Amino acid sequence: MLGILSLVMCGILSIVAVIVGHSAINEIDREGLEGRGLATAGLVLGYIALVLWGIGFLIYLT
Repeated sequence: MLGILSLVMCGILSIVAVIVGHSAINEIDREGLEGRGLATAGLVLGYIALVLWGIGFLIYLT
């Protein structure tokens, strides 16, 4: 959910999505739970939003 919101808001939520995604994947691996695909999707979307935010910031600076 945070990954999708971070694509729209492109800010602090992308950082939160990456942190939560990594912790979710670690917990899924440690506990043997389901949902790794959703955690990976949120993590990827968080990274994409972070990159887009960075590109947008660089364009704004130039």
